[in-house]
Amino acid sequence: MINLEYSLPVDSTFLSNILYEGVLRYLSIGSMDKAFKIMLQRIPDNERIYIISKNDRKIPRYIINALYGEEFLEQNVEDVRNLLDKNFIELIANSETVKNFVFSSDLFKIKIQGNSFVIGNGKITGFQLLKVDRYTGISSLETNFTTKQYTLRLSIESYLLALLGIYSSFVTYANGYYFFLFLSPDRVIDFYFNRPLQKIINFFRIKDKIIDEVREILKKTIVMELMIIELIANTTIMKLMKEVNLDSASLFLFRIAPEGQTYKIYESTPITIYSKPVFHDLCKKYFRSEERFIERIHSMLRPDEVILTRLAKANSIEYNNLIKAIYGLYRFIVLSNVNGLHEFIREILNAYEKTKNEYPRIAREYQRILKTFSYIF
Repeated sequence: MINLEYSLPVDSTFLSNILYEGVLRYLSIGSMDKAFKIMLQRIPDNERIYIISKNDRKIPRYIINALYGEEFLEQNVEDVRNLLDKNFIELIANSETVKNFVFSSDLFKIKIQGNSFVIGNGKITGFQLLKVDRYTGISSLETNFTTKQYTLRLSIESYLLALLGIYSSFVTYANGYYFFLFLSPDRVIDFYFNRPLQKIINFFRIKDKIIDEVREILKKTIVMELMIIELIANTTIMKLMKEVNLDSASLFLFRIAPEGQTYKIYESTPITIYSKPVFHDLCKKYFRSEERFIERIHSMLRPDEVILTRLAKANSIEYNNLIKAIYGLYRFIVLSNVNGLHEFIREILNAYEKTKNEYPRIAREYQRILKTFSYIF
């Protein structure tokens, strides 16, 4: 039997992102119990991460047993079917283990022992969500690790970091997908090894703001969601980035779907936001007020406004025009191509023409958008 031991690498896998997200959030706040309590406040009451595997349904009880003991578990804990269950998170936050938690790099020590992929002392089996990377191809051709499947096991301390990482990165569950937003691996490497505390705090302020902004948009539609997220980020986060003195923010968005008793990663996409994108110079050239233009774009992309409301309905008669309009706006805001702005205005005009007879109320909304541009040009 081959046994290997090494440290968890910083890379683009979901497990690595989750665990390093947890430790960086812990470092940014300074105590584990306070970190869990802040996450408890941030997660909306109606959000869910369903525990879909029968074996996974035992794991919350194992975690509480490790934190409080079996007697407390039997008297006080009901079965947990939702990882975002507020009572479950509160129990974790109030435990003595969490209150006395101190991070050590030993918690990220990995061992390959037999059929197990062990993090820490590896007493508790990992949730299916933590196995979404499906641990094949771990090591070299001299072993059978490239085709073998492994059981993930974590120590209770490593599990706390994993749970905190899940709560910290979770965006929403929408249209059959879970969305998680992380710092990019290059940022994680810098922050973990150099520990620039204020910069870590500032990055989490940026990331949390983006999560708050895009959560309802993702619930509305997942059509062109990456473009819409970048548009929202580039028109709402810049002011905050200037406040915290950040030139850019590199992030990673995961889209994960439950499949039977497991999960599958459908997309993992890098997102970069700049405090002063190039399109700002174009705004100064074409608009009377750069700030007013940015505010109006942000308002247009609200989930309750006409563009995203109609884009959420694939049978809308102006659906294709809205797709082109979003793409045009993306070309202008993110790629700094002024032709994109012209395309956006043209397609909103086309949307108006298509709806003015059959849907006059909707047409008036498009007309209002067009009039706005006449005021700010």
